[in-house]
Amino acid sequence: MTTTDTIARRAKDGLETDFHALRKQGITWLQALAGDNWTDFNLHDPGVTILEQLCFALTDMDYRGNFNTADYLIDEAENLDHKGLALCPQKDTVFSRATTPEDYRTIILDAVPELDNLRITPLRDNRIKGLYEIAILLNSQIRATTKDDVMDSVRNVFLRTRNLGEDIEKITIIREIPCFLFADVEITSRRSPASIMAEIYARTAEWICPTVTRLPREAPSSDASQSPFEQEGPYTQQLIQCEPVANPKVNPIQISDIPGIIASVEGVVTVLGTHLYYEHPVATSDENTDREDSVFRLNIPENDLAVKVRLLRSGKPIPVRHADLLPELEKYRKSNHRQSIPLEARSQINETIAGVRRDLHISESVQNLFPATYGIGAIGLPRSASLKRKAVARQLKGYLLLFEQLLANHMSSISHTKDLFCAKRQNSQSYFCQPLNEPIVPDAPALWGDNQPQTIVPQIVQKFDNCHERNGRVLDYLLALHGEKFTQNSLRHFNFYEAPGAAEAMVNQNKRRMILQIAAINRNRAAGYDFSRDTVDYRNVSGLRRKTSLLLGISAPGFWLTDSLRRRRIALISDAKFEQEQSDAKSFVPVMLDIKNQALGDTIQHIPCRSMDAAAVAKAFKSVPGFTFPRKLGETVLKEGVFPENYFIQFSTNGAHCRLLLKTSKTAKVVALDENRKSSESGERYWHIHTFSHAENAAAFGNALRSTFCSLNRRSEGFHVVEHVLLRPDTPDAQENHDIDDEFFSMKVSIVLPSWTTRFADHRFQQVIKETIIKTCPAHISPQFVWLNWSKMRQFERLYKAWLLSRVPSGPIPDETNVLSRLTKEFLLHHMS
Repeated sequence: MTTTDTIARRAKDGLETDFHALRKQGITWLQALAGDNWTDFNLHDPGVTILEQLCFALTDMDYRGNFNTADYLIDEAENLDHKGLALCPQKDTVFSRATTPEDYRTIILDAVPELDNLRITPLRDNRIKGLYEIAILLNSQIRATTKDDVMDSVRNVFLRTRNLGEDIEKITIIREIPCFLFADVEITSRRSPASIMAEIYARTAEWICPTVTRLPREAPSSDASQSPFEQEGPYTQQLIQCEPVANPKVNPIQISDIPGIIASVEGVVTVLGTHLYYEHPVATSDENTDREDSVFRLNIPENDLAVKVRLLRSGKPIPVRHADLLPELEKYRKSNHRQSIPLEARSQINETIAGVRRDLHISESVQNLFPATYGIGAIGLPRSASLKRKAVARQLKGYLLLFEQLLANHMSSISHTKDLFCAKRQNSQSYFCQPLNEPIVPDAPALWGDNQPQTIVPQIVQKFDNCHERNGRVLDYLLALHGEKFTQNSLRHFNFYEAPGAAEAMVNQNKRRMILQIAAINRNRAAGYDFSRDTVDYRNVSGLRRKTSLLLGISAPGFWLTDSLRRRRIALISDAKFEQEQSDAKSFVPVMLDIKNQALGDTIQHIPCRSMDAAAVAKAFKSVPGFTFPRKLGETVLKEGVFPENYFIQFSTNGAHCRLLLKTSKTAKVVALDENRKSSESGERYWHIHTFSHAENAAAFGNALRSTFCSLNRRSEGFHVVEHVLLRPDTPDAQENHDIDDEFFSMKVSIVLPSWTTRFADHRFQQVIKETIIKTCPAHISPQFVWLNWSKMRQFERLYKAWLLSRVPSGPIPDETNVLSRLTKEFLLHHMS
């Protein structure tokens, strides 16, 4: 008995949804409920008529709810936003990042057409793990002047696709040793001599030194039975077919194999003798003929005299001209290339989903389907009908309108599926409605009365719409399609920057950002920094930093963490120094208040907290021309200025003005002493921000200031990932001078984080950060954490930036790079926790 691993499209619940089945089930239920009170279930009965209309509506809804999924997701132009809906083509999800030496080899061969083959091997005997040695086999047409350019291309491709903790130790060029084939071969008359000789040369050449074959993915296939995912590993623009070039020390050439290769050619009867020459004749015994960093390469004849393979038929030589050999050789190479992925399967790799546009809104009322004698359709009742008759018809219309509105809302929600599942924008609703009015429902205004359905229906629906929770569940479903889970309960707990009640919106926004990048984020989770670029910005970061930033809710990431303050010409200083700097300022002046004093306590109140966007913040600051933001800011003020409960308004005794105050934990209760060392005043220290004439202006400015502190904190959050293997000395002199154990460089990274922001200074959230990074980091990479204050981070980023720029392709200086690597390494070791 065969079984299937698929899930059935719909579970059988025993309830059929076609019209007749629904009507039959309805009659059964009515008979059980009505008993002896209702015995007429014939067609003329009004109850049966209403039941039939209900069955018709349910049947229509079931039909509209069973279209293909893509039909509900396309827009009016029948376009499907694949990225916004997290629907990725197979080439973005099936193919992985390079993880093995063979993957790197395939990617480099795909990107560098000047290569005929290459060998990439991990350095096993090196104590520093993660280093590779690449030996390249150049195309025979490459000039000596372009060899350095080819080596730079190989290096850049590797740096662009490398993983964390991996690097190139060296790149070498494989030296070619030309070989000349001598053979006497007895053939039949079933094939042309030129085609037989061409195949002999081609097979022997490929056996001696395999070369790469690059095929376009659109090429026709000769084998349609293969799996569309036969090509494993990373995605390449071309199909790469080539055996790796052998290491002569490991796989020496066995000359005794050549007769067997020639004998396998169709049309060959007997191989009478073979010889292989390079510079001097090579013995026919199984002698090891390899040289280090060199390969033998069969020389293809360039003229008639260079053709040393003799074809015999009945012992008589059959001459083959060089002009006839070359076309047959090219013909054989093209026909012998087997396709790895069939055409129809390759089309699935780039296949996208298409749908058909469906109009799911209700365009006609079910009341028009009732018999005309009911008087509730478009025809209505005649003028001669009595008032009672009209009242009864209107009563039935109102009764049916309630259920029709529910059905219309349901269909409207289905038609907005594409909006609910779109991750590009934040939805303010998850329930949708279609208010029923004329011309859909006849005489609808008389039923609604003074209420406008366009207003009253959305208001009613909105009362039951917990949009953040429902949108969150939809986003969870889209994440689950990629095997991701994004609960972020810790971010709800450490919600320091958003206004109260905005935690769910923040979490959903983080989920959307993750969904829009989900395929690349998961595939490149282990990606390292790309040193092949000349720019240093946030578009070029490691995969670990990119994914962890999303998981930690770092909403405004920048590459340099100190830039958010530097752009505003702000420097963070200690609290004591800040108090000294602000003693003579007009804003952020330290004052002491004794709020335990009853009279003074009555004049102080908290400001009401509300969210403000960037435009509102700028407008609030412009309205207070006398305020000057400090160029040197205390660390505690920055961290605790995000809490709305720290802002107060103090009114003057006569009520003519008020001032905005900020209280922080480092301005705790103090006692001031006069010159006689006696207590002159006591109380709690506050920061006087500014004086206002109205409390509303003070509250608005307080919220603007809080929003500014939140923005500065958010934009300062992030971390750097420094790979230790890249800090290793790469010259003999530098290697002699370093005194660090090689274990420091093997599969380790330093995570450099700021300690001056509100969230990142919280010890509980620091534990969340560590757990998240350890969970996201590849299992073979060991992360170590370094926490720095603003001044130390500024010092580190200057050093780190100089080190990164010293490694760009536009002209790195090895000596300078080694010096900067040593300084960066010493800095990390000094501050490592």
